[in-house]
Amino acid sequence: MLGESSAGPVESRTVPSVPAGSVIPAPSGRVVPDMVPSTSRCQRLLDRARTNPAGLRFRELIRLAECHGFERSRQKASHLVLMAEGLHRPPVVQNVKGSAKPYQVKQLLAAIDEMEAG
Repeated sequence: MLGESSAGPVESRTVPSVPAGSVIPAPSGRVVPDMVPSTSRCQRLLDRARTNPAGLRFRELIRLAECHGFERSRQKASHLVLMAEGLHRPPVVQNVKGSAKPYQVKQLLAAIDEMEAG
């Protein structure tokens, strides 16, 4: 039957919505503010990505994407799809031992330029 396993019914869970700017407890117990990184940090990341795409860490790539309005859409295996309004082709990125693939950094930069142009 749908919604049941051999152990019994499966409970569905919903994730509560959190207002922007509020504080979210992290799994480790630390408190992490829910906000987009500062614009100066975003600009530094953008400059680093443009000058050295091969030197960007995966978490920096995700932070850069979030600075420019991208959201994590879905993930299948190691492929993470980043969505944003107005894009014809969403960038797909992979975490390879903590580093971002240079060609995927360039694809994200092209998507950022496309969003800013139109």
